[in-house]
Amino acid sequence: MGYLYVVIAVFSGVSKGFLAKKLSGRTSTLRQAAFYNLLRMTVCVVIGFLLCTVQSGFGGLVINTPTVGLSLLYGIGTAAMAVSWLFAVQYSAYVMLDIFLVLGTVVPIIGSAILFGEIPSIHQIIGVLILCAAVYLMCGYSNSIKGKLTVKGIAILLVCGFSNGLSGLAQKMFSRSAAETGDINAAFNFYGYVFASITLLLVFLMIKNFSKTEKKPEDSQAVTPKIYLIIVLMSIFLFLNSFFQTAAAAELEASVLFPMVQGLSLVCSTVMSAIAFKERVNARSIAGTVIAFVGMVILNL
Repeated sequence: MGYLYVVIAVFSGVSKGFLAKKLSGRTSTLRQAAFYNLLRMTVCVVIGFLLCTVQSGFGGLVINTPTVGLSLLYGIGTAAMAVSWLFAVQYSAYVMLDIFLVLGTVVPIIGSAILFGEIPSIHQIIGVLILCAAVYLMCGYSNSIKGKLTVKGIAILLVCGFSNGLSGLAQKMFSRSAAETGDINAAFNFYGYVFASITLLLVFLMIKNFSKTEKKPEDSQAVTPKIYLIIVLMSIFLFLNSFFQTAAAAELEASVLFPMVQGLSLVCSTVMSAIAFKERVNARSIAGTVIAFVGMVILNL
């Protein structure tokens, strides 16, 4: 079942990315982007609450102390990832983001090796390295990109990759502890998004205060019902991505799960962009896709 959960998680993540591209053209300021992220997390809280109560009644919302701590870790990691993603766009570092997200899988891999004895095999390490090479190719790294990257941009990318890896480690730790605590996946994600929403609310208020000199965006007039619909759909796919990746963490080793999710997501996003947005696919993208598949096959030998 673990691989089925991965497929659902990747499909949900790519679908969220598709909608994010649709929304990006309607977002002009950092403050507005932060507000949209806050809305997404808040909708995820509602989804988690409904899923908990449907699955286990209100008793499903009662969780043990370890799950509270892991939900807090997941929520902070998720919020930090969202915020650093926004700043990565601001500092022209977005094109390198996928590379650092793949590198960030080292966090749950090392954490699982230490905590649960999930020592990666030689072929799994080789598979991860091949995936890194594939991502490097697919991101189209060049000297022109290198010239745009600053120390601050690289620092933001490191935070982005580390925080995403931290969220993955929290999912892995919960999947192991749930067998003892009896807490459900939906409750873990519900409280995770509660903590993420609180964190993002504080960030949004800080951005709002520090950007008083920023001209109020005219597009805030353009927050239409269609935009809210896109945000709700993004939230549904975001929650599904998190829910099924958490479920997969109980079935697969971290050294297989997290690199595979990142690799498949990038490959599927590249294909989606070529089909839906008519983005040009060059030789590097094709080579990267082929190499990524090779890496994932070796990873799962």
